[in-house]
Amino acid sequence: MAGTVDVVILGRTISLQADADGARVKRVVALMNEQIDDIKGSHPGLTDTNTAILAGLHLADRLLVEQDKKKDVFTRIGRECDDLLSYIDQRVGT
Repeated sequence: MAGTVDVVILGRTISLQADADGARVKRVVALMNEQIDDIKGSHPGLTDTNTAILAGLHLADRLLVEQDKKKDVFTRIGRECDDLLSYIDQRVGT
């Protein structure tokens, strides 16, 4: 459901127009804030802008890793289906 959701990132309140429901937006923001807190803990001298950029890059990298895993799973499933179909064809005699 579309609407406006107020969130806090890096201590700033931001009003977001969101297509997703408010609970999902808040989960996304919580993930972002968690990443920001991790970066601030290990690199306390970074500016907020650089912290936000690094957080975005870390989250994008995590997304790509998960997308690659998903692709690998689908590729493996496809190969196994092909193998199974070949086995069935051999057993049926087609």
